[in-house]
Amino acid sequence: MSVLEKEFYNPEKEKTEIYKKKKVLEKIKIREINDLVVVNTYWEDPDGELWVDFDNPTENKDKDFIAYRKRVNYMQPSEIKGLRAELNLSIRDFAEIIGIGFSNLSKIENNKVIQTKYQDNLFKYMKDNVNTFKNKLNEYDKSSENRHITAANQKDYKVKYYFNVEKNSSLSTFSFDNNMLGDAA
Repeated sequence: MSVLEKEFYNPEKEKTEIYKKKKVLEKIKIREINDLVVVNTYWEDPDGELWVDFDNPTENKDKDFIAYRKRVNYMQPSEIKGLRAELNLSIRDFAEIIGIGFSNLSKIENNKVIQTKYQDNLFKYMKDNVNTFKNKLNEYDKSSENRHITAANQKDYKVKYYFNVEKNSSLSTFSFDNNMLGDAA
């Protein structure tokens, strides 16, 4: 059997058959974009019906999300993971620092959801200032309970986050606000 053919058990048909690989050019809609063109992969059964890969059912959605991120110039999941690795932070610590839930960050990093513009701006800001953040993180013991991000002025949607580093009772503050980040979604 070639790569263009694959044997699948189809639970809906309750039988195993040989399927032929088909590439389909599709115009899809994700969020505000109605004309995203993606080449998706399907498997054609002997009756001519197209199915997603039974072994990888999210393959097309994953490609669609990546194409969307490219189109709107968002960071890709691998770039976000790389940034977090460069900062040597756990997913929980990174999420806490940028002010989003770690579960949501995990879904973004694993291409299960697409980040909002606001979240992407947070990632880009961290990336653009990675050396500053590395230096701040090196200024204190990472196991300290004193590292956190706090939001203020939310009623005006002028959200200001600050990164507190406490060492020997001296407080350093690093801040960025939504003028750089865009509106909170």
